Amino acid sequence: MARRKRDLQSYWGSSTRCWRQSVTLLRVLGVLSANRKLPVSRRSFRFAGHSPRTYFGGTGKNHSRCESRVFPAIVRRVFHFPQNNRQFTNRRKFVMRNVILFLAAILLSLTAGRAVWVWLGENPFNMSAATYVEFFQQLDKRIAAPIAFTGIGGTVLAGIAAFLSRQDRKAFSLLLSAFACGVVGCLVTILVNVPINHELATWNPTALPTDYETFLRRWWAWHHVRLVAMFAAMCFTQASMLVKR
Repeated sequence: MARRKRDLQSYWGSSTRCWRQSVTLLRVLGVLSANRKLPVSRRSFRFAGHSPRTYFGGTGKNHSRCESRVFPAIVRRVFHFPQNNRQFTNRRKFVMRNVILFLAAILLSLTAGRAVWVWLGENPFNMSAATYVEFFQQLDKRIAAPIAFTGIGGTVLAGIAAFLSRQDRKAFSLLLSAFACGVVGCLVTILVNVPINHELATWNPTALPTDYETFLRRWWAWHHVRLVAMFAAMCFTQASMLVKR
C-alpha cells in the first residue's frame, strides 16, 4: 500500500512537472496568455466531474482513465475550445488578422512617410530645373520598386484585414476606409505620377523640353492628392488597431 502510494506520488510529480514545462513553452510561444488560470493542482481536476481520488488512487486501470479523460479535459479548458475546434479556429483567425493588420500599418506608414518627405524637401520649384531632373532620375531608379511594394502591398493587406474584421463594425469601417484611400493613392501614382516619371527619365538635364514646367506642375499637383490619400490610409489603419475588441 505504501509502495503504491509512493508510485502515485511520483507519477503525479512527473506529470505536473511535464505539464508546467509545456505551459511555460506555450506561454513563450504566445499561445497562452500570462494571466490565464491553469490546472496545476489536484483540486483543479474536479472540473472533469470526478474527485482526484478517482484517478490518483487504485490500480493501473485508473491511470489509463486519467490519461484518457482528464488530460483531454485539461486541453479543452486551457485552450477554451470544444471538441469541434471552433474556438481554436477563431483564435487562429484572430492572430492572423492582427499580423496582417500590423504589416499593413507598417507598409502604409512607410509609403505615407515617403510622400510627406517629398512634400517637405523635394519641391521641384525650389531648385533649378536641371538640378531637379538630374536628382530625380538618380532617385527614381532606386525607390520605384520599394515604393510600389509598400504602397500596393499595404493597400492589399488593409483590404484583407478589413475582410477578416467584417464582424467588428468599427474596425471594419476603419480598415475599409484605409483600403479605399490606399486604392486612390495607388491609382493616382500608377495613372498620373508614374507616366510622368518615365517621361522625366528620358530628359537631358542640359537640354530640357520647352514644356517641362507643365509636366512638373502636373506631377506636383497630383502628388498632393497621393499624399492626402496615403496619409489618411495610414491614420485609418492605425486607428483600427486602437479599437477595443
